[in-house]
Amino acid sequence: MARISTRIPPLQRLGRWNGSEFEPVTAGSVTEERVHVMTHGWGPGLREAVASAGGFLLVWDDEAITEEGKRFDRWFGPLAEAIVTDDPEAAVLAFSWVDDSATGPRATNSVNSQLRTTVNGQRLATALRLALGGEGQEVHVIGYSHGAKVATVASALLEPQPKHLSLLDSPDNMVPVIGGALNDLSSYLRLVAPGGPGSGTFVDNYPS
Repeated sequence: MARISTRIPPLQRLGRWNGSEFEPVTAGSVTEERVHVMTHGWGPGLREAVASAGGFLLVWDDEAITEEGKRFDRWFGPLAEAIVTDDPEAAVLAFSWVDDSATGPRATNSVNSQLRTTVNGQRLATALRLALGGEGQEVHVIGYSHGAKVATVASALLEPQPKHLSLLDSPDNMVPVIGGALNDLSSYLRLVAPGGPGSGTFVDNYPS
């Protein structure tokens, strides 16, 4: 039987920050000159929540609670607010792929999230193509953990490519190699063609 995730339209995975929560995004509705897009990473402890939701769950849904009883998206709102404070005329979007990144709580389960990063990068690129409705828009993509690979793959596929790509705590050292959770972004970053302001995509990387 086909995975639930393959039947979810990519645009349905996007949410737009309205000042208090993320709301659905419709085709061509994002027309602001500047657009910030963020995506989460591995979802340890969320497997049961996704299963209880029938196999599909948005990371900002109230049901996205870990086995420890914590909201998984607790950093999404504060980050969206910080972006709006700094850039009040911009649109802030979020992309959810928690139905694919959710696993049990053990660190060895992280490989199952890594295996779904590339396809979700493709979905994010498709969702943005559908959502963006302006001319000459400047896009900033932000990815955390395995979401850093989702963001990088999407950036490589977008045309024109984003002005800015931010990588937050991407697993790229020797520890995740052991469990198969390594992002290994080097080949994808070459496709993004990083550069300074006015030349290619500006890439900033914040390792843990």
